[in-house]
Amino acid sequence: MMRKSWTKWILIAVIALALIVGVPIIINECYKTNSGYMTIWGAADALSYYGTILGSLVAVATVVVTILFTYKQIQRDSYLRQENEKWFDVESVFSNALNTINLMPPLIETMEINGIEPKEAIKQIQRYLVNANICLDQILTSLDSADYRKVRTLSNSMERAREKFCQVMQNRAEIYEKLFQVDEKENAERILEVEKQEQQSLPIRVRMRCQEAVARAHGLNFDELKIELEQLNEDTAKMHADIFRPLLQLKQRTFELIRTELSQKADRILNFGGDTHADT
Repeated sequence: MMRKSWTKWILIAVIALALIVGVPIIINECYKTNSGYMTIWGAADALSYYGTILGSLVAVATVVVTILFTYKQIQRDSYLRQENEKWFDVESVFSNALNTINLMPPLIETMEINGIEPKEAIKQIQRYLVNANICLDQILTSLDSADYRKVRTLSNSMERAREKFCQVMQNRAEIYEKLFQVDEKENAERILEVEKQEQQSLPIRVRMRCQEAVARAHGLNFDELKIELEQLNEDTAKMHADIFRPLLQLKQRTFELIRTELSQKADRILNFGGDTHADT
Protein backbone atom coordinates (compact mmCIF):
# COMPACT_ATOMS: atom_id res chain seq x y z
CA MET A 1 0.00 0.00 0.00
CA MET A 2 2.81 2.42 0.90
CA ARG A 3 4.73 1.61 -2.30
CA LYS A 4 1.64 2.26 -4.44
CA SER A 5 1.10 5.60 -2.71
CA TRP A 6 4.70 6.71 -3.38
CA THR A 7 4.49 5.54 -7.01
CA LYS A 8 1.36 7.58 -7.56
CA TRP A 9 2.89 10.76 -6.15
CA ILE A 10 6.11 10.30 -8.15
CA LEU A 11 4.04 9.90 -11.34
CA ILE A 12 2.09 13.08 -10.54
CA ALA A 13 5.35 14.98 -9.94
CA VAL A 14 6.79 13.80 -13.28
CA ILE A 15 3.66 14.85 -15.16
CA ALA A 16 3.62 18.25 -13.44
CA LEU A 17 7.29 18.79 -14.27
CA ALA A 18 6.65 17.88 -17.90
CA LEU A 19 3.74 20.32 -18.15
CA ILE A 20 5.60 23.15 -16.43
CA VAL A 21 9.01 22.75 -18.12
CA GLY A 22 8.49 20.53 -21.14
CA VAL A 23 5.61 22.31 -22.87
CA PRO A 24 7.30 25.78 -22.94
CA ILE A 25 10.44 24.15 -24.39
CA ILE A 26 8.37 22.44 -27.08
CA ILE A 27 6.62 25.72 -27.96
CA ASN A 28 9.96 27.49 -28.14
CA GLU A 29 11.46 24.81 -30.40
CA CYS A 30 8.44 24.85 -32.73
CA TYR A 31 8.68 28.60 -33.28
CA LYS A 32 12.47 28.51 -33.71
CA THR A 33 12.21 26.38 -36.88
CA ASN A 34 9.62 28.65 -38.61
CA SER A 35 8.37 25.61 -40.47
CA GLY A 36 5.19 23.58 -40.61
CA TYR A 37 1.90 25.10 -39.49
CA MET A 38 2.26 28.93 -39.38
CA THR A 39 0.20 31.02 -36.92
CA ILE A 40 -0.64 34.68 -36.67
CA TRP A 41 0.67 34.78 -33.12
CA GLY A 42 4.22 34.42 -31.99
CA ALA A 43 5.97 32.22 -29.46
CA ALA A 44 5.48 34.83 -26.73
CA ASP A 45 1.71 34.82 -27.35
CA ALA A 46 1.60 31.02 -27.20
CA LEU A 47 3.63 30.95 -24.00
CA SER A 48 1.42 33.65 -22.43
CA TYR A 49 -1.71 31.70 -23.35
CA TYR A 50 -0.20 28.50 -21.96
CA GLY A 51 0.82 30.30 -18.77
CA THR A 52 -2.72 31.63 -18.31
CA ILE A 53 -4.23 28.17 -18.78
CA LEU A 54 -1.63 26.61 -16.46
CA GLY A 55 -2.22 29.30 -13.82
CA SER A 56 -5.97 28.68 -13.98
CA LEU A 57 -5.45 24.95 -13.56
CA VAL A 58 -3.17 25.57 -10.58
CA ALA A 59 -5.79 27.86 -9.01
CA VAL A 60 -8.52 25.27 -9.51
CA ALA A 61 -6.26 22.54 -8.11
CA THR A 62 -5.51 24.71 -5.08
CA VAL A 63 -9.22 25.22 -4.40
CA VAL A 64 -9.86 21.49 -4.79
CA VAL A 65 -7.01 20.62 -2.45
CA THR A 66 -8.24 23.16 0.11
CA ILE A 67 -11.78 21.76 -0.02
CA LEU A 68 -10.49 18.20 0.22
CA PHE A 69 -8.23 19.05 3.16
CA THR A 70 -11.09 20.84 4.94
CA TYR A 71 -13.33 17.82 4.38
CA LYS A 72 -10.65 15.49 5.75
CA GLN A 73 -10.13 17.78 8.73
CA ILE A 74 -13.88 17.62 9.47
CA GLN A 75 -13.72 13.83 9.16
CA ARG A 76 -10.77 13.71 11.55
CA ASP A 77 -12.44 15.95 14.15
CA SER A 78 -15.69 13.98 13.94
CA TYR A 79 -13.85 10.67 14.31
CA LEU A 80 -11.86 11.92 17.31
CA ARG A 81 -14.94 13.34 19.00
CA GLN A 82 -16.95 10.13 18.63
CA GLU A 83 -14.10 7.85 19.69
CA ASN A 84 -13.07 10.03 22.63
CA GLU A 85 -16.65 10.11 23.90
CA LYS A 86 -16.91 6.32 23.59
CA TRP A 87 -13.62 5.63 25.36
CA PHE A 88 -14.38 8.22 28.03
CA ASP A 89 -17.48 6.21 28.90
CA VAL A 90 -15.48 2.96 28.83
CA GLU A 91 -12.81 4.45 31.11
CA SER A 92 -15.55 5.56 33.50
CA VAL A 93 -16.83 1.97 33.64
CA PHE A 94 -13.35 0.73 34.54
CA SER A 95 -12.91 3.49 37.13
CA ASN A 96 -16.22 2.61 38.77
CA ALA A 97 -15.31 -1.09 38.74
CA LEU A 98 -11.96 -0.34 40.40
CA ASN A 99 -13.68 1.75 43.05
CA THR A 100 -16.12 -1.10 43.65
CA ILE A 101 -13.47 -3.80 44.17
CA ASN A 102 -11.25 -1.51 46.24
CA LEU A 103 -10.63 -3.29 49.56
CA MET A 104 -9.89 -0.23 51.64
CA PRO A 105 -13.43 1.20 52.20
CA PRO A 106 -14.90 -2.06 53.56
CA LEU A 107 -11.67 -2.68 55.49
CA ILE A 108 -11.86 0.71 57.20
CA GLU A 109 -15.56 0.21 57.98
CA THR A 110 -15.09 -3.21 59.57
CA MET A 111 -11.53 -3.27 60.91
CA GLU A 112 -12.40 -2.21 64.47
CA ILE A 113 -13.62 -5.36 66.18
CA ASN A 114 -15.15 -3.40 69.08
CA GLY A 115 -16.50 -0.60 66.91
CA ILE A 116 -19.09 -2.48 64.87
CA GLU A 117 -21.67 -5.15 65.48
CA PRO A 118 -20.73 -8.47 63.84
CA LYS A 119 -24.04 -8.69 61.96
CA GLU A 120 -23.60 -5.17 60.58
CA ALA A 121 -20.04 -6.00 59.48
CA ILE A 122 -21.31 -9.13 57.75
CA LYS A 123 -23.95 -7.10 55.90
CA GLN A 124 -21.36 -4.62 54.66
CA ILE A 125 -19.07 -7.42 53.51
CA GLN A 126 -21.93 -9.19 51.73
CA ARG A 127 -22.81 -5.92 50.00
CA TYR A 128 -19.21 -5.61 48.84
CA LEU A 129 -19.18 -9.20 47.53
CA VAL A 130 -22.38 -8.70 45.52
CA ASN A 131 -21.23 -5.42 43.98
CA ALA A 132 -17.75 -6.79 43.23
CA ASN A 133 -19.19 -9.82 41.46
CA ILE A 134 -21.32 -7.76 39.05
CA CYS A 135 -19.21 -4.64 38.49
CA LEU A 136 -17.14 -6.13 35.64
CA ASP A 137 -20.18 -7.43 33.74
CA GLN A 138 -20.85 -3.97 32.31
CA ILE A 139 -17.38 -3.95 30.74
CA LEU A 140 -18.20 -7.03 28.68
CA THR A 141 -21.50 -5.59 27.47
CA SER A 142 -20.17 -2.13 26.57
CA LEU A 143 -17.47 -3.21 24.07
CA ASP A 144 -17.34 -5.16 20.83
CA SER A 145 -14.66 -7.81 20.29
CA ALA A 146 -12.21 -5.44 18.53
CA ASP A 147 -12.39 -2.81 21.27
CA TYR A 148 -12.29 -5.41 24.03
CA ARG A 149 -8.89 -6.61 22.81
CA LYS A 150 -7.49 -3.18 23.65
CA VAL A 151 -8.49 -3.51 27.31
CA ARG A 152 -8.31 -7.30 27.66
CA THR A 153 -5.11 -7.26 29.74
CA LEU A 154 -6.57 -4.73 32.15
CA SER A 155 -9.90 -6.56 32.33
CA ASN A 156 -8.24 -9.93 33.02
CA SER A 157 -6.00 -8.39 35.68
CA MET A 158 -9.03 -6.87 37.39
CA GLU A 159 -10.86 -10.20 37.22
CA ARG A 160 -7.97 -12.00 38.96
CA ALA A 161 -7.72 -9.25 41.56
CA ARG A 162 -11.45 -9.39 42.20
CA GLU A 163 -11.29 -13.10 42.94
CA LYS A 164 -8.52 -12.55 45.51
CA PHE A 165 -10.30 -9.56 47.05
CA CYS A 166 -13.59 -11.43 47.35
CA GLN A 167 -11.83 -14.35 49.00
CA VAL A 168 -10.19 -12.16 51.63
CA MET A 169 -13.51 -10.41 52.32
CA GLN A 170 -15.22 -13.79 52.62
CA ASN A 171 -12.61 -14.70 55.22
CA ARG A 172 -13.50 -11.51 57.11
CA ALA A 173 -17.17 -12.44 56.98
CA GLU A 174 -16.39 -15.86 58.46
CA ILE A 175 -14.50 -14.28 61.36
CA TYR A 176 -17.39 -11.92 62.09
CA GLU A 177 -19.81 -14.84 61.90
CA LYS A 178 -17.75 -16.58 64.59
CA LEU A 179 -17.72 -13.37 66.65
CA PHE A 180 -21.50 -13.25 66.37
CA GLN A 181 -21.64 -16.83 67.63
CA VAL A 182 -19.42 -15.88 70.58
CA ASP A 183 -21.81 -13.02 71.43
CA GLU A 184 -24.78 -15.40 71.22
CA LYS A 185 -22.98 -17.88 73.44
CA GLU A 186 -22.29 -15.26 76.12
CA ASN A 187 -25.92 -14.10 76.07
CA ALA A 188 -27.17 -17.68 76.20
CA GLU A 189 -24.88 -18.53 79.10
CA ARG A 190 -26.15 -15.51 81.05
CA ILE A 191 -29.75 -16.57 80.48
CA LEU A 192 -29.04 -20.13 81.57
CA GLU A 193 -27.16 -18.86 84.62
CA VAL A 194 -30.10 -16.67 85.62
CA GLU A 195 -32.40 -19.67 85.26
CA LYS A 196 -30.12 -21.72 87.49
CA GLN A 197 -29.73 -19.04 90.17
CA GLU A 198 -33.40 -18.07 90.35
CA GLN A 199 -34.53 -21.66 89.93
CA GLN A 200 -37.10 -20.64 87.37
CA SER A 201 -37.73 -22.86 84.40
CA LEU A 202 -37.35 -21.26 80.99
CA PRO A 203 -39.68 -22.15 78.14
CA ILE A 204 -38.39 -25.27 76.42
CA ARG A 205 -37.90 -23.45 73.13
CA VAL A 206 -35.82 -20.69 74.77
CA ARG A 207 -33.69 -23.22 76.66
CA MET A 208 -33.05 -25.22 73.48
CA ARG A 209 -31.98 -22.10 71.58
CA CYS A 210 -29.61 -21.15 74.36
CA GLN A 211 -28.10 -24.62 74.43
CA GLU A 212 -27.67 -24.60 70.64
CA ALA A 213 -25.96 -21.20 70.80
CA VAL A 214 -23.53 -22.49 73.41
CA ALA A 215 -22.82 -25.60 71.32
CA ARG A 216 -22.22 -23.61 68.10
CA ALA A 217 -19.59 -21.43 69.74
CA HIS A 218 -17.80 -24.30 71.40
CA GLY A 219 -14.05 -23.85 71.04
CA LEU A 220 -14.30 -20.24 69.84
CA ASN A 221 -12.37 -17.59 71.71
CA PHE A 222 -12.87 -13.84 71.39
CA ASP A 223 -9.20 -12.94 71.87
CA GLU A 224 -8.07 -15.51 69.31
CA LEU A 225 -10.59 -14.21 66.80
CA LYS A 226 -9.41 -10.65 67.44
CA ILE A 227 -5.82 -11.64 66.70
CA GLU A 228 -6.95 -13.44 63.55
CA LEU A 229 -8.85 -10.38 62.36
CA GLU A 230 -5.92 -8.06 63.05
CA GLN A 231 -3.65 -10.32 60.98
CA LEU A 232 -6.22 -10.32 58.19
CA ASN A 233 -6.29 -6.51 58.34
CA GLU A 234 -2.54 -6.43 57.73
CA ASP A 235 -2.79 -8.92 54.88
CA THR A 236 -5.60 -6.90 53.30
CA ALA A 237 -3.62 -3.66 53.48
CA LYS A 238 -0.64 -5.40 51.87
CA MET A 239 -2.87 -6.80 49.14
CA HIS A 240 -4.11 -3.27 48.44
CA ALA A 241 -0.56 -2.03 47.99
CA ASP A 242 0.69 -5.02 45.97
CA ILE A 243 -2.32 -5.63 43.72
CA PHE A 244 -4.75 -2.71 43.68
CA ARG A 245 -2.30 0.14 43.19
CA PRO A 246 -0.61 -1.56 40.19
CA LEU A 247 -4.12 -1.96 38.72
CA LEU A 248 -4.58 1.80 38.87
CA GLN A 249 -1.29 2.30 37.05
CA LEU A 250 -2.21 -0.33 34.46
CA LYS A 251 -5.52 1.39 33.81
CA GLN A 252 -3.75 4.71 33.27
CA ARG A 253 -1.22 3.19 30.84
CA THR A 254 -3.95 1.31 28.96
CA PHE A 255 -6.07 4.37 28.23
CA GLU A 256 -3.06 6.55 27.47
CA LEU A 257 -2.10 4.02 24.80
CA ILE A 258 -5.66 3.98 23.45
CA ARG A 259 -5.71 7.78 23.19
CA THR A 260 -2.34 7.73 21.38
CA GLU A 261 -3.64 5.15 18.88
CA LEU A 262 -6.79 7.19 18.31
CA SER A 263 -4.71 10.28 17.55
CA GLN A 264 -2.52 8.34 15.10
CA LYS A 265 -5.53 6.85 13.34
CA ALA A 266 -7.18 10.26 13.13
CA ASP A 267 -4.05 11.79 11.60
CA ARG A 268 -4.10 9.20 8.83
CA ILE A 269 -7.39 10.65 7.62
CA LEU A 270 -5.48 13.81 6.62
CA ASN A 271 -3.13 11.90 4.32
CA PHE A 272 -3.92 12.65 0.67
CA GLY A 273 -4.07 9.41 -1.23
CA GLY A 274 -3.90 7.49 2.05
CA ASP A 275 -6.61 6.10 4.28
CA THR A 276 -10.04 7.54 3.79
CA HIS A 277 -11.20 6.15 7.11
CA ALA A 278 -9.12 5.94 10.26
CA ASP A 279 -9.90 2.30 10.93
CA THR A 280 -8.90 1.00 7.50
